[in-house]
Amino acid sequence: MARVLVAPAPFKGTLSARAAAATIGAVLRDAGHDVLQRPLPDGGEGTLDALAAAWGLALVEHVVPDILGSGGRAMPVTVGRGAVDDVDTAVVESALAVGLGLVPVARRDPERASSAALGHLLRAVVDDGARRVVLALGGSAVVDGGAGMLAVLPALPAGIELIGLVDVEAPLGGPRGARLYFAQKGLPADRHDAVEAQLRALHPRFVDAAGAGAAGGLGAAVLALGGELRSGADAVIAAAHIDDLVDRVDVIVGGEGRVDEQTMQGKSLARLRSLARRHGVRLAVVCGTCDLPTSSVGDVVITLGPRGLVDVQGALTVAARALSAVLSNAPR
Repeated sequence: MARVLVAPAPFKGTLSARAAAATIGAVLRDAGHDVLQRPLPDGGEGTLDALAAAWGLALVEHVVPDILGSGGRAMPVTVGRGAVDDVDTAVVESALAVGLGLVPVARRDPERASSAALGHLLRAVVDDGARRVVLALGGSAVVDGGAGMLAVLPALPAGIELIGLVDVEAPLGGPRGARLYFAQKGLPADRHDAVEAQLRALHPRFVDAAGAGAAGGLGAAVLALGGELRSGADAVIAAAHIDDLVDRVDVIVGGEGRVDEQTMQGKSLARLRSLARRHGVRLAVVCGTCDLPTSSVGDVVITLGPRGLVDVQGALTVAARALSAVLSNAPR
């Protein structure tokens, strides 16, 4: 039997990284494999969960306006707080304040959605004493380049460190920039050029900066506040000491809902592929769909198939059983 590190990203909109890891891990463990589970979000949904667990953070709530500003309605948002390397640190997940999952599909209007809630949240944790803010940027429903956030918080107080965790390395402008993600946020194709022009006008200094186009241009807003951008996947890998675990396993299992060209722009699966190659272990991938040549993705690639469209949990269980059979029969 194989020694396996199960480290999937979220299956966006359906399963969290933790739930996916638990499902795959349970199947492999029942088949006799030696399993380690480390969910691996990449700066989007689940990043707070992963970093809070790795750093031993407390979870606290702050109340902020909702993403659509519906009649001044407010909502509680959870953040992580605690000392990290002796610095009072707050971990804020954008997806919990301005995420796609907060807006029903029928009501999605990315040009109306505002990042103001994120500004209120950042101001709240700074006022509460945080000296470092780690802001996970992925999974947003906004395309305002952080205009709403900057209207609430135009500058950081002196001495505050801001780190934006990005799930893609996309610049703000260009065909592989922020516009690459407009459609998934619900922006009509005939508005792409206009919205990109607005982002360029808002952040002319950061049009070509790597990661500036993440989360509808929120990456550029972090840079405008004097913060820095880092890979979300790398941050979770470091915090959870995943690099150290790789030497103890034969196979790494990664996964996400859709593997496509965006996957290789800094998402966790791309980082796992590099880890696997560096340590000489096999990489298996379980995903909803794969739009890339499988040989460029991993040593074993198993897709959920049509059933995954209606029953992701069940399809993932079936896929994990297929993976278990492959691992059981593969030479070590």
